[in-house]
Amino acid sequence: MSPPAAASDRMGPTVNASSAVSVEPAPVVKSGVYRNLFLEVGKTEEEIGAKLEAALEDFFHGDDSIRCYYPVGTDEAYILDSGNNDVRSEGMSYGMMIAVQAGRKTELDRLWNFARRHLRNASGDRQGYFAWRASTDGTVRDRESASDGEEYFAMSLFFAWKRWGDESYKAAAD
Repeated sequence: MSPPAAASDRMGPTVNASSAVSVEPAPVVKSGVYRNLFLEVGKTEEEIGAKLEAALEDFFHGDDSIRCYYPVGTDEAYILDSGNNDVRSEGMSYGMMIAVQAGRKTELDRLWNFARRHLRNASGDRQGYFAWRASTDGTVRDRESASDGEEYFAMSLFFAWKRWGDESYKAAAD
């Protein structure tokens, strides 16, 4: 990855509807700099961090009225699709991506354990793919796969490999 672009490379003149020249940020792919809209509306880094941490805590460990993450046994967890009271591959894989991005390795590992033990098809024409729908006890309800779930499982595992240096994540994603 190349270093972030100089400020002059990150900005480019544009003309707005009133014909006044304004300066807008260049795309992230050029600048390497992500906008933080919370900072732009006046929130402090501390306020943003506290709000994010509270949301993550609610998502993973809040009470049943707000959380999505449910531990099972000693080393598994699932993300509940509360509208259908079941588990969906896309919810599981998105939950894994959130866990990686938030640096929550324990939560990631528990979700991955549930997904690979209960959702991954072990045989047949769907072998290696993940069932898109299961009960909260892990019983598969539909063994067909959903492409977004498949992609996010792999992507979250690649991100985990890069974040924590654990080759087993890369091997699983490959």
